[in-house]
This record gives sequence, structure tokens and C-alpha cells, in this order.
Amino acid sequence: MKFLIEMGYYPWVVGKNHLTASLLKSQLLNADVCISDLDNTDTRSPTELLAWQAIGSEFKHFNPKFIAWSALTGLTLPLPIISDQKEIDVWKQRRGSAYEQQFFDKEGKEKVKSWLTSERVQSLVYPGVKEFYSILPAKKFYLTMSILEIVEPFANYFGFDGIFSKQYDKVKFMEKFVQEHNFKRYLVRGDMTFDEEIVDLLVYYKRKGKINSVCSIYKAKNISNISKICDISVPNDQSGLVKILQS
Repeated sequence: MKFLIEMGYYPWVVGKNHLTASLLKSQLLNADVCISDLDNTDTRSPTELLAWQAIGSEFKHFNPKFIAWSALTGLTLPLPIISDQKEIDVWKQRRGSAYEQQFFDKEGKEKVKSWLTSERVQSLVYPGVKEFYSILPAKKFYLTMSILEIVEPFANYFGFDGIFSKQYDKVKFMEKFVQEHNFKRYLVRGDMTFDEEIVDLLVYYKRKGKINSVCSIYKAKNISNISKICDISVPNDQSGLVKILQS
């Protein structure tokens, strides 16, 4: 791996050794479809913030169901004591989906809509992401484990073409998606091992001749968290990626 943009005035961009900034720019602009995660990829996680603030839970933190969910899923712990990143991602996914199933009934979903004002949506977006999507010509879809009511305001803000919400097996979904659509040049964005597994799947389809190319962007927590699978890794502030597209 090497720096395509080193740490400095612009946030860093790290890519595989064969990549150059100009080659990355070409791959991004030539993609005909972008499949992206939302939480912690394009934005601070609205799902996690909703859970921390107990949105949808009547009487909030005093709700017995909320207390039981917190104890069961370890809300009070920053992370479980697990060394394997895949296990951590599975744990986080189960925590979020358990909250959605427990509290996001019809009334809870209306509270979500009220909470996600246009101002809050914009405040949660990572720097550079809005500009990135405004330049990207590809069709854009969210593939996420979150509920539609959480994702839709962000999809509208970024001008996305579609949303696939509550998808708890992303690889299985993508197998079907590739078979049912004629897209040939894929761009994938994500921040979890589930998203890296999508990249592995698409690389397989490329080898089989089903698609022509796949370019992948991993949103890393920090410089020590870069992906070995994805083509590039970026931090929360993605304006370095925008600089490459505008160069």
C-alpha cells in the first residue's frame, strides 16, 4: 500500500501499490454503478446515535425493554473484548438490528423521521462526501442493514437512485443484484468486513467475465485500520478523494 495523498493539507488517501491518482480518478469516473454503505461510511452512524439517544423507546432510558436491550447488547461498552474484526462487525450489526426490531414500530419510525431533520442530516455527513457524490456520474445505491426511514433522508440529500435497506446478508443480495442487472463497472464503498466480502464477490465475477471492473473504497477508522482488500482507504474526511477527482 502507498499514499496517493499523504497526510498534510488534504486528508490522506492510501491505495494499492499499482494505483496512481490518475488511474483511480479514471476508475471512479468510469464506474457505471456505486454500491455504498451509509453508517460510518458516508456519515456518522445515525443508527448508533438513535440508539444512544433511545429514539423510538417510550420513556427512553427508563424503558424496561431499553434497559434489557442495553444489557443484552453491551450498549454501555465501547467494544466487546474481541480481537477479530469480523466478529466485532457481527456484534455491532446484531446490536443495531436488535434495536430496530425492538423499538422501530410504526410510531418509532415516525419519531425517526422527525429526528432526522435536514439540518441534522447535513451535520452527520463526513466532509467531502457530498462533493464526491456530486462529481460521480455512476448510478448510486445504498446497500445497508439500516431501516428505510434512517437511510432515505441521506439518499435524497446525496441524489441516490435507490435504497436496499434491512439487508443483513449483503453478499447474498449482491449475488442476486449482479445477476439481475447489466452494470459492468462497479464501485463499492464501506467500512466493515461485510463490505470487503462484497469486493471479494465482485472480483470473482470479474474473473468469470460477468463484470468488467470493480473499484473499492474502504472508510477506515484511522491510518492503522486501512483495508488490505479494498483498492483504497480513506478517513472520515474524504476531501482528499475529492481533490483526486478534481485534479
